[in-house]
Amino acid sequence: MSETAQPITPTARPENRSSPVLGPAFVRRAGSSTLLAVGTLGLSAAALWLYFGDAGEIFGPVNDALLAATFALLAPAVAAVRQLARGAAGRWFDIASAAALAGIATAAIGQVLLIVGLLPLAGSFVTLGVGALLVVGWTGALAVIALRHGVLGRAVGWWAVVLVGATVVTTVGTPLTGLGTAELSVVFGIPPLVATVGLLVALGWDLLRRI
Repeated sequence: MSETAQPITPTARPENRSSPVLGPAFVRRAGSSTLLAVGTLGLSAAALWLYFGDAGEIFGPVNDALLAATFALLAPAVAAVRQLARGAAGRWFDIASAAALAGIATAAIGQVLLIVGLLPLAGSFVTLGVGALLVVGWTGALAVIALRHGVLGRAVGWWAVVLVGATVVTTVGTPLTGLGTAELSVVFGIPPLVATVGLLVALGWDLLRRI
């Protein structure tokens, strides 16, 4: 008498744990890091205004250090979003993410070198400008994967659009004015600052709520 054949059921495939560093826990930490960057960015802006307000030369290096920290805190978000976009966005987003990480490193290292006296102020303008430009390019890519591919919430996408627009207006408008450095920092600095804070809050919350 033959035994009753038992149905063969496929073994459930485990969750992808091949990259624990970029797993759910990392996405959560990236969200927290992004929200923390909001604080360092706000403190950096305050230090800059105090520096231009003749509150003390010390606020110059403080601003530089906080800017470096802000860029560094954004790096985990770039890696986390790239992981989330796998399968939805093409290789172009991988390139945009790599460029953003390179921009973050360029800007952050430039600010540190400025603090320790190994890079002149004019040189730091170049490293900060190039780094920020690469990150803004990634921000445009964020708008695409959020609004077109649905990888991120629509709030992230629209704040990314606002930031790119504010950056373009600032870049074009600054040379056309006869304002001094302090006035420029207020007139053309506030819109990108507000847009950046909005994007960081939206992105940080989006990454946190996925856990």
